[in-house]
Amino acid sequence: MKGVRNRDWEALATGPCSEGQCVTIGDVGDNAAIRGTLTLYQLAEPRTTASTVRVRRSLDVRYADGSYDVEAMYAGADGGLWLVTKRPARGAGGAWRPVRVYHVPRAAWEQGGVYTAAVVDSLPLIPERGTAHDWVTDASLSAPLVDGRRRLALLSYGAVHVFDADPATGRPGALVARCALPIREDTAEGLTWLADGRLLVVTEGRQGAIYVGRCP
Repeated sequence: MKGVRNRDWEALATGPCSEGQCVTIGDVGDNAAIRGTLTLYQLAEPRTTASTVRVRRSLDVRYADGSYDVEAMYAGADGGLWLVTKRPARGAGGAWRPVRVYHVPRAAWEQGGVYTAAVVDSLPLIPERGTAHDWVTDASLSAPLVDGRRRLALLSYGAVHVFDADPATGRPGALVARCALPIREDTAEGLTWLADGRLLVVTEGRQGAIYVGRCP
């Protein structure tokens, strides 16, 4: 990929765009929570084996309420993008607060300038210091189920968390299931749905393992 910068690429998502189907790359990693803006890159989904692909557009994004480390991003059926925070953060009263969800609509790509993403939801995962069990590292939205519904899977270092999701936008709904991972914390980094409804989890590092299973 030419003409792009990899400061801390942490996420990939595929979804509809003006070219049909696009891949969005999330340069959204921010371990120290100090970045003022993040960058999303978008390209038409490659249909060849070319060794070089061209980015069609980029979008600078800031969060309305501060800086956060994000590794989980997914696209809804309407082309909007959802970003979920990873690391522990304290609320006004000092308690650890749930992970936050931000939304970047498809129209933001056409507006120019820096898009300010407001927090639109929180989820019942509470990352804490001292344990990385609920630090969110990836997200994946399922294909439509038989009844038209979708499922959103979030991966943390200790579990897979499955939520209902709005079929049109992908906005997360109620928690459906939480399944423990058969691996130690701090290695589970990648997650996707398979066509048969199972989930594939990838661990990072040399000789990282791949796991396949159902939740629930």
